[in-house]
Amino acid sequence: MAKDTVSKAKDRPGVYILHGPADFVEARHLRNHLVRETGIQAVLSEDVGAKPKPLASLRQELHHADIVVVLLTPSAVECGPLLEQLGAAWALEKQIVPVFTERSVLNGLPQSVVQSPWLTEVTQLSDSASETIVRRVRQVQESLLIAN
Repeated sequence: MAKDTVSKAKDRPGVYILHGPADFVEARHLRNHLVRETGIQAVLSEDVGAKPKPLASLRQELHHADIVVVLLTPSAVECGPLLEQLGAAWALEKQIVPVFTERSVLNGLPQSVVQSPWLTEVTQLSDSASETIVRRVRQVQESLLIAN
């Protein structure tokens, strides 16, 4: 029985990546980079949308994830579902790593996001941005280990 519990835990994502439809390629690249560099499971919001019950899957994936990375690009912020998903992650009290490419996207976002200690600015979603985000995720992981 303990073995099943361990295997199920390994299948759960450690990181959930929220992104807008226009940022799918960059989000997938980030997920692959996270998995390669840290070995932790990562799921994209698009992965959940491909499943038969996206809302139920979203709640489950968010519930099981330790960290939620949200890619706040101008096109993503205009996407209503992204902000709803961000709200769901906040309601579940997840560690949220907001990543923004332009300061203007922060206007109108909840103060909890704008004042997050994990707020991360990148000039564009690229390889160097992925490195920056991986470092940030590792910092969040360390803080979670210290808290537990």
